Amino acid sequence: ATPASSVAILRAGVEIATVAADESGAFQAEVALQLGLNAFTALATDSAGNVSVPSYETYVSYTPPPSAIVSLALTAVENANVSLAFEVSGDSTDVASYEVRRTSGGATSVVAVLSADARSFTDAGVSNGTYGYTVAPLNFAGGAGAASNSVLATVALQAPPAATPVILAPT
Repeated sequence: ATPASSVAILRAGVEIATVAADESGAFQAEVALQLGLNAFTALATDSAGNVSVPSYETYVSYTPPPSAIVSLALTAVENANVSLAFEVSGDSTDVASYEVRRTSGGATSVVAVLSADARSFTDAGVSNGTYGYTVAPLNFAGGAGAASNSVLATVALQAPPAATPVILAPT
């Protein structure tokens, strides 16, 4: 767009916003997205009233995050295994999977992605330490919904006792 042009943003040929181009001809607009694929074009009108040809279409896909609510519980810490169980409430029709996240020392990592019908998980072979866990629902596009409550698990494996020296002496 030319500097100070009026730019109309269109979705499916219908104007949904009008913005002004800046001194370099750049423009931006915030528009509400509709569910699914959104196709946008722009038309610029300069100060003399000349209208540009439509821009190439730009596509934005919108898939909202799942709204399901996940409630997480720590069910056991045995040896180096941390067992978790969770309940899901609300609308879970848009849940494709669940992501299990573990936090330690300020760093969070994904330790598992579970199927949509899973309701438990065991994190096996965990080293000594205290860990926070959350579970978040994922939609079919990979977008995450709100994470569950956090639960803490402490793994404290005991080192084997030190070997006792045996001295053999002839008798």
